[in-house]
This record gives sequence, C-alpha cells and structure tokens, in this order.
Amino acid sequence: MKTTKKGSAVLMLFAVLLPFVQLIFSLDQHRSVHATDSTALVDNDKLKLSVGSELVGDDVAWTFRFDKKKSTEAKRQLKFKLMSGETFYQIDQFQSTTHQANWQNGGEDDRDWIVAKTFSFEETEDELKITLPYEISQQLSIHVQMDEETMVQDYSVSESLTNTEPVEAPALIEKKLVRNILAEKDAGPHQLASFVPKRQDNTESEPQTPVEVPATDEDDAEAEEDPDPEVDLTQTVESSGTTSSVGSLSTLGPRIAGRNLIIAPDAFAELSVESTIGGQQIVKKNPTATHDANRAFTSDDQQGVDDANTMYKNFNGLGNGGGAVSIIYPTQNFDSLEAGAGIPLIGQDQDGNRVSEVIELEYSYVGYFDQGNADNPDLRKVGAQVKISNIIVGPQPSWGGLDGRPYIEFSNNLFSGVLYGFIKKMDIEFTFFDAESREKIDFTEQNEAVISFASLNAYVGAQTSDNQNVTAHEFAGLKDGGEVAKESVGALLEYHPTGSYGYDSGSYYAEKAVEGVDFDDWLGSSTYHKAAVAFPITGTSHQFKFGSTWGRAWNTFASSSATPVAQPSPTKTVQPLKQYQAGDAWNTPSGESSGYGQRYFNDLDVLEPWELGSDYRVDGHDIDKPNELAPGVPSFEQRYVESGKDYYYFINQETINLGSTSLVAPSTYKIVDELPIGIELIGGLDQIVVYDLLGNPIQGAIKKTGTDVSSINGQTLTIVLSEAATTHINRQSGLESNHGKDFSIRLPIRVTGDRSEMINQATSIFGYGSGQATFEKTTNRVKIRLGEPAPETTDLSFTKVHEDKQILQGVKFELYATDAAGNKTGNVLQSATSDNQGQVSFTDLVPGVYVISESAALNGYITYEDFTVTVNKDLTITGLPDGQQVVNQRKAFELILTKQDSQTEKALNGAEFELTKADGSNPRTLSTNSEGKLTFDQLDWREVYRLTEKKAPDNYRQSDTIYQIEYDKASDTWKVSRVTSDDNSGEKLEEIATGKSSALKITAELTVKNDPVMPLPQTGGSGRTIFWIIGGILLVIASGYFIWRRQQAKGVR
Repeated sequence: MKTTKKGSAVLMLFAVLLPFVQLIFSLDQHRSVHATDSTALVDNDKLKLSVGSELVGDDVAWTFRFDKKKSTEAKRQLKFKLMSGETFYQIDQFQSTTHQANWQNGGEDDRDWIVAKTFSFEETEDELKITLPYEISQQLSIHVQMDEETMVQDYSVSESLTNTEPVEAPALIEKKLVRNILAEKDAGPHQLASFVPKRQDNTESEPQTPVEVPATDEDDAEAEEDPDPEVDLTQTVESSGTTSSVGSLSTLGPRIAGRNLIIAPDAFAELSVESTIGGQQIVKKNPTATHDANRAFTSDDQQGVDDANTMYKNFNGLGNGGGAVSIIYPTQNFDSLEAGAGIPLIGQDQDGNRVSEVIELEYSYVGYFDQGNADNPDLRKVGAQVKISNIIVGPQPSWGGLDGRPYIEFSNNLFSGVLYGFIKKMDIEFTFFDAESREKIDFTEQNEAVISFASLNAYVGAQTSDNQNVTAHEFAGLKDGGEVAKESVGALLEYHPTGSYGYDSGSYYAEKAVEGVDFDDWLGSSTYHKAAVAFPITGTSHQFKFGSTWGRAWNTFASSSATPVAQPSPTKTVQPLKQYQAGDAWNTPSGESSGYGQRYFNDLDVLEPWELGSDYRVDGHDIDKPNELAPGVPSFEQRYVESGKDYYYFINQETINLGSTSLVAPSTYKIVDELPIGIELIGGLDQIVVYDLLGNPIQGAIKKTGTDVSSINGQTLTIVLSEAATTHINRQSGLESNHGKDFSIRLPIRVTGDRSEMINQATSIFGYGSGQATFEKTTNRVKIRLGEPAPETTDLSFTKVHEDKQILQGVKFELYATDAAGNKTGNVLQSATSDNQGQVSFTDLVPGVYVISESAALNGYITYEDFTVTVNKDLTITGLPDGQQVVNQRKAFELILTKQDSQTEKALNGAEFELTKADGSNPRTLSTNSEGKLTFDQLDWREVYRLTEKKAPDNYRQSDTIYQIEYDKASDTWKVSRVTSDDNSGEKLEEIATGKSSALKITAELTVKNDPVMPLPQTGGSGRTIFWIIGGILLVIASGYFIWRRQQAKGVR
C-alpha cells in the first residue's frame, strides 16, 4: 500500500513538472535558432559572410556564417576579429560543434584574430554563435581577412646575407604569402549596432526573429565608388618554406576623403622603423654633421652612413628637428653578377627563417592634406605609413665605396626621401592618414594629389664597384607597371615596358639625362622637371617602384606636379619715398627710405575698398583698421599726393612652392605696366630696382639686349628679367626656406599732371620655354589722388580732482603751443576752468604738440606741474595723465613750537606738549629738543587742533594756556589763538599769531615762554631780596632760641 502511494505521488509530481520542462526545452530551442535568413555583410567570389541576431532576455544571440568559396589557383585561409570597444573575443567564447576543430586563436603575428587552422582550396562552411549582453552588442564590430598562399619558382642567385659567396641554385618551389586579398570595403570593420534588435516593452520570453538589415542605397553607392582594388595592405613575403611578417605598426582607423596632398619640406616626424631581417639599425636624432660619401662605413677620409652623428647632406633640417634612421646589411659578393643585375635582399628573421626583407615605417607628420574644397580649403596635418619590399641589391658605382654592404638611410622628413647604396630597386607603398584622428585618407577621383619622383639621372658608361661599364639610369614607376598621362612625364623620360634588367620594367627613365647638360638638377631650375614624373593618386594605398640600375641614388618624395601650374597673382602697392613716422605731416614723411621691407605698406592707396589681399597687409598699415595705424601713417582722409613730387610703385610676385605645387619653374618673367596719365617713370629702366626673395637688390636684373627686351613705349612699361636674374630667383625658390616667398620690383614715379585720381595695375607673364604653357596674372589695382587734406581737429578734455578723487571745481588751466624743442612758447591759445563735474576742455585742436599749464591752484593745494600732450595725425591724443585725471595734492600742514625762558629767551629743553583735535581726540605728545623746538607734522589743514603744556622744564613754572591752531582756506592763512574764558563762562579766542602758507606746505609757528621758579637778579639790580630772606631766617632762629631758654630757666627753678 505504501509503495502504491509513493508511486502515485511520483506520477503526480511528474505531471506537475512536465509543462515546466517543456517550456525550458522550448526556450532553449528558441535560443538556438539557425540564422538561415541572416544578412550578408560580405558576398564576393571569395567569401560570403552573413550575420543574424536574436534578442533573448537582456542578451543578444549572434550567429555568424562563413562560406569560403572554392579556389583553383591558391590556398586560402580565413580569419576574423570580433570586438566591442577595446575587448576582443576568443574562439572558446563561441558555441558551435566545429569551432574548436576548425578555428584557433591567432599567434604573435595575428594577435586578437581568430584564424582558420589550415590553408585550403576547398569550399568550407562554418557557423559560429556567441551570446553577449545587450549594451556590449551595441558596440560590436567584426573585421574579416583572407590570406592567400601560392607556390612560385625562385630563380634567385642568393643565399642568406650571412654568407659572402653566392651559390648557383636551381629553381626552387617557394611559398608566397599575400596578406588579405579582400577589398577594404569587405575587410571592414563592419559595425553591427544596426543589427541589434530593439527591445520590446513586453519582456515576456517570446521568441524573437533574427534581425535582417537590407543593404541601403548609400551602401550600393559606396560599393560603386570604391571597387575592389585587390591591394595588398600589409606585405608580401617570399620565403623558402616559411613566412615572416613585420606587422608592428599601429592600426589606422576608418578612411576619410581628401582632395590634395602637400608633402612639406619642413615637416619633421617621429619616425618608427621595423624590418624583417633588420641588419645594423642606427637611429640619428639631431645629428650635428653630414656625410656625403656613398658608403656604409666611415673611412679615414670620409664619413659613412654608420656614423650616428651624421646624416646625408641633402636631408633637410640638420640641427632643427632633423634626423634619420639607417639600416646596414651584411657584406655581399656581387662578382658573379653583370653590372646592372641584382638579386633579392634575403636574410634571416628573428626566428631564423629565411625571408625577404620588408621595411615598414611610420611618419607621424609629413605635411598636409585638404579636407575642404577648392573654394574653402581645409588643410590638416597628415602622417604616412610606408612599406618597402621586394628589394633588389647589386653593385654600385666605383666612386660610391667598395665595402659591398647594402645600406639605406631614411630621413625623418619624407620630402627629403631616402639614400641607398648597393641597392638596385625597391617597391614602396604609401598610406597617408590624418595625423590627429589616424583615419586613412581616401583621395577622391576628382582630386589634385600626386606623388612625384624627380632628378632621375641617366649616364652612359658609368663604372661600377667591380670596374664594369654600364648604361645606368634612375627610374620610377607604378608597382603594377602601368602608364600615366604624357603631360605628367618630363621631356627626357620615356616609358619602358620591359626595362633594361627586368626589375626596372614598366617604369619611366631616360636613355640619357646628364645633370648640368641635359637638365639642371636643382629644385627651382627651369629644366628640373624634364627628369621628373608625377603619379596622380586615388584611394588609400599608393604603390610604386623606384631605384637605380647602378645601385646607388638619393630619391625624394614630393607632391609636386611635373607640368607648369599658374603662379600666384602678383600684387601692387604705392608708397612714399620715405617711411612715415610719428609726428610726420601727410606730405613730409621723414623716416628711412621705402624698400623691400615696406613693399606691402601701401600707405598712399585710396582705392575703396582696398584690393590688396588681407594675407599681404601689414599691421599698422591696414587701411581697414584705422584705429591701429602706426604713428605718422595718414588716415584715408589724409592721403594725397602732390604734383611734381616723387613716389614708388611696388610690383610683388610670389613664387610657387616648388616642393608641393609644381616642379616646373618659369624660364622667363615679364611684367607689363600701363602707367596712368599724369604719372611718368623717373630715370628710365636704370632706376628700377629688382629685389630677390631675400630682399637683396639683383644687379643686372633688367634685360636690355637681345630679343624680347625691356622697354618704355609711351605710358607702357615692359620689364623682362634677365636670364641671370631668372636663374637666381628660381634657384632661391627651390630652397625649402624660401618656398612661397616673393620677389619685388620698385618703380620710381613722378606725378606730373593735374588729374585728381590715378588708378594703376600691372600684369605678370610667365614663360616655360618652347612649346610650354604661358600664364598671365594681373595685380590688384591701386589709386592715388592729387590735392591736400582739409585740416582735421579734435577736442581734448580731462577731469580735475584732489588726491581723494573728489571733484575740484574752479581750477583754471591754459593751453600753449610748443617750439621745436617741445617748450612752451607764445601767448595763451585757450583757457579753461574746471566745472562742477571737474571737467576741463580745450576744443578744435589740430594735430600738434601742446603744453597745458595750471595757472593757479586752489588754496590748500599744490599747483600741478605743466604737462605736454600730443594730438596725433590720426587725431588720437597721447600725454594725458592716467585716467585722464589731473590730481592736485593737498599741501602738507605742520606746527613748529619754540620753548623759551620768559626772561632770557633761552631755548628750553624737555618741555612736553600734547596736541589733540578740537574735540580732544587723537592725542599726540612731543618734547622740545636742545634747541627748544618740536614739530607736529602730517596735520590735516581741514581740522582744528588744540595744544597744551603737560610738563614744564625743570625749575620752570608750567603754562596753563590752551592754544588753538587752524588754517583758513579762504584767506590761505594759518592762525594761532589763546583760548580764554569770558564772563559767561564760555570760551573766547584771542588771536596771537598768523601767517601765509608757502607754495608747497602750510607751516604754523608758535613760541611759548615759561617763568623760572627762582629767577636770578636782574642785571644792575640792588640785590636786596636775598638779605630780606636771610634776615627772616635769623629772626626765626633767634625767636626759637629765646623761647627755649625761658623754658630751661623755669625748669631749674
């Protein structure tokens, strides 16, 4: 019976729990929904990646499906990286039946990645799931990458660089690894926030359907604008059975659009360098010396690349942020190679694997890129990641050193480029990024950005280090061997699809381009561009090859066009012969002569509005800032010229930045100036001065002989610069310190007519040799006017106060003119008296220097000293006291007391007196000195004081007199009174002393006499008093004696 009851209880419990068990299994089924209807993030001929998501409580269940397509040409390996913020997820955090079998966490080279375990040709399908909190899912992103491995034959004649003897090797089957064959738009990162399902108000455990996000029109548009470039963004490594990767540079962010590139000659970077096989690496920070010997090691007579305190002499910025990094490789034996031939640079990585050298560099700052547009440029700092690969080494010229060690030296200024020896060729890839945000720059299709290679020399019969003659040339080309438009290629260069030695195939070089013969090899030369080629760039990765078949060269990396570009518009200004300075009248400037430094002052231009650009205006001379004009510079209303007087026109021509704009400098400069009627040139062509970019006059600058010469034809002035002047200016403009500077032409002119206004502008014409473009640019206009200005006046005012800043009314001032020395002269020009607000005003003053004099101060105050004020040409006033307040100081008030003997008038020392205010407050006590004097100073003449004697000198009677001391402002007098009592027991004052104050102080004086206690006989008296006293004393003594004797007598009896 008990068994039956227990069985029934178990059945009842099972029946109760069964629905809950079903619910649990149902929920688990919902959590394991297969993402068959998920959205494809990537779908191309190599991979389809789909993603689905499901909301489960407060979590999001993610499903990622990877369908790798079958490959017939190469084995492929898939990898991906899933991250939220800074958190990366590992394979053991996924749920799948195959995730452990097919996937593994990445190694050292693929840290934070999840990598397929094998390369394969086969099609594979994998589905991985992971459940993450809702908030974390909103920051989730996935990166995907596919590497490719192929087998290639290697016909190289080389061993590890640790060997010095090359070995003839048969064709080898080697693996070639290409990192990430996916396009950037497929590789990602793909942000997954839009795939996160929205939370519902009803939080019951209803199963959620996977979220599907269709591709938008913007996505389609982006795909059309950014076709898959199949660009290798990391590196290609050739090896015998092993692979190696650098991969140490920091990852760049998403791309942003850019439209122009400026590789700046003065941009010095923090330079990071990594390589696969390394070699001897030398970091050079602010070296103090240079080396120009083309050798790896320092010899007895020449510095080498190995010296850490030197860098190549043509690198910019020595001692001013300049630096370099050099890599020197082990010695090679090139005896078995033909003169121009080369072999790949192969060595051992840190793990001992035999690999090709790959160098990766990051420049923190190389110049600027434009994120704006043509109308509104927005220049921002740009950095660059650079990868050097597929390096070919071989013999170099015999004059370049015989040590046989390949070397390469990178400047930390990208513009200055790279120096190398025993190296024939290398591939280079540039990726530019915003220096602040580190976002990759995607140069749009319609942009002006280029990368140019210049100074591509070519010589016939050059001799290499192994004494072989070779026709040698420097070359540059696109990595894929493509061509560019003909106008981007210098006249000496040609495209060679096959090249001379194989490694230079598909590049541009000259059959003959000897510097100094076929072209001038310096930046700024009018023929420099003949040996240059410029490659337009688009997208984010820019790949080229360059080198020298003779094994040694210095190559720069510029962003300049190889074709002529329009020069900036010239400017024009008009200036007096001498500079204005303080105090000058409008027609009599008295400063130094106006020269190159004053070419932009434009102090006589009255064109409204000014056409001189704001970038050229000089502080203190900008007509649109009248309150900031320098002293003496006339205002617009004061600017006039006079007939018969001489002046200067300046024509200023800014040069282009040859480092970032164009490699082509003009071969001729011509300026045409139509002088207005009423203006003539003084002294003809000989008086014209041409200043170079540094402001130095150029001798013989005006071309006067031959064809197309300078001339004056009526009012038309034609100025043609001589060949020497043109070369001098171009050579200066090629220096990085002078890029963008201007040269200037000063024309002396005379006003000869009576025209009230004369407007002028000029034209610059730039020639670029036979068959080249010619550009014309006009200056701004300037205007001068004949006449003289109406006098302008202004008012001057200030406030009269005393030292407590209270108003003083009724103080009279007078205004005087001054002589040449600035002294007051002549009669009073104006008088003014301070009103009830303390204001003193002088009106209608013309510019000049004046003296203001306070004619009489109020009683009790010190007269203010004369002061000088200046009414400037611009009617501003200088010289007024601080705060435009004239402050009168009150006169000092003091009491001097003399103590004397009343009979002899002898000075008495030690008499003590107390001084108080009339109400008895603020007592002060002093004693007379040996001269019988004491002084109570720092008194306020607005107060009334009382004085009493507190102690008499020894042997003198103390005075009981009370004295009162006060100042009467109305009469400017001080007085001392004796205080006595009247019949009604009141006080009355008996005046005993008065006096006038001086110009600087008020001094009251009082003499107090004391009677002695025992006065001495007067001179010539009888002296009877003393006898009376002595007699009285004797009488008292006698009387006492008499009384004592009587008492004694009675006692006897």
